[in-house]
Amino acid sequence: MNIFSKPQKKLNILLFSLVLALNSRAIASSASSSSSDSSEVIPNEQVIKPLLTEYSPSDVTLINQDLDNIRKFFFAGKKTLEKPVYVATAGGPGSSKTTILESYMQNHPDLDLTYIDPDQAALKYMFTYMMAKSNFQIARSQAEGKDYAAVSSLAYNKWRAASNYIANTLLNEAVKNRFNVSHGTTSTGGAIENLYKNLKRNCYRIVLLLCGSGDENRENALNHREKVQAFYQATHTDSVEKGKLFYSRFPIYFQNADEIEIYWTGDFLRGSKKVATFDRTKGLNVIDTAGFNMFKDEYERNKAKDLPTLDVLTTLKT
Repeated sequence: MNIFSKPQKKLNILLFSLVLALNSRAIASSASSSSSDSSEVIPNEQVIKPLLTEYSPSDVTLINQDLDNIRKFFFAGKKTLEKPVYVATAGGPGSSKTTILESYMQNHPDLDLTYIDPDQAALKYMFTYMMAKSNFQIARSQAEGKDYAAVSSLAYNKWRAASNYIANTLLNEAVKNRFNVSHGTTSTGGAIENLYKNLKRNCYRIVLLLCGSGDENRENALNHREKVQAFYQATHTDSVEKGKLFYSRFPIYFQNADEIEIYWTGDFLRGSKKVATFDRTKGLNVIDTAGFNMFKDEYERNKAKDLPTLDVLTTLKT
C-alpha cells in the first residue's frame, strides 16, 4: 500500500527527475571537458593505462599480444552501424549475469553483438592466464601442499588487472568503430553514469539487463563456480560489496537506459526468469508478478533510505 497520496507521489517523481537531470548535466559537462577523444567511453590515460603499472615490461608485451589475439577473434566480421546498441548486465557477483547476457545474445543474432567481458571474453582467452594454470603449475603447487583452488586464485589475482585492461581497451575500440556491444559487467562502478553519458554522446541506444538475486543464492553460485566449474572469480567481500552497490545504482540505470529487462534468479540451478521490462516511452510491463515482487522486495531491503522506491523509478519516462 502506498502511503503517499497521488498528488504527493507525482510531486516526488517530478522533484526526483529534476535532481537527476541537473546532476546528469553536470557530469556530462565534466566528462566532455576532460575527454581527449570524443569516442572514448572509458578514459585511457586515467583508467586503462594504470591497470598495467604492476606488471613487468615482459608481462606487458605478453598482455598486448593477448589483446591483439582477442581483438582479432571478437571483432571479426563486425559492422559499423549508424545507430548502434549497447547491451549490458548489472548485478552483483553470482547473479547469473553471464548466463543471462549470453542467452540474450543467442536470442538476438540479428544484432551481431561484439562480446566484451573481462572474464568470459578476455581472461579465459589470455595465454598468460592459462599458462598460470598449466598442469606444471598445478603439480608444483600440489607439491607445496596447495590445491587447485589456490592455483586458480593466484592466477586470477595476477592477471585480473590485465583482463580489465583488455576489456576496457576493446570497449573503447568497439564504440569508436560503432559496433553493437554486449558488455558483461556488474555496472556498479563509480564512473558508470559517465560511461552511459559517453555512450549517448556516441549515439548508442542503451539496454540494461538487471540481474536480481538474493545473497544466499549468489554465494551458492560462487561456491559452485569455484568448486565444480573450477573458476575462481570473486571473494566473499567483493560479492557483498558489489551486491550492495548494485541497488545503489538503480536511479542511474533508470535515468539513462532506453530499455531495461529485469531478471530474477531464486536458485541458480533452476535458471533465471525475465520478470519485467521497462521502456522510457512505454513505462513498466510486468511479465511475472511473483518474480517481480521478489526483485522489488530485494531492492527495498537493500537500498539506502534516501533512494526512491522502484514504483517511483519505473514511472520515469522521457
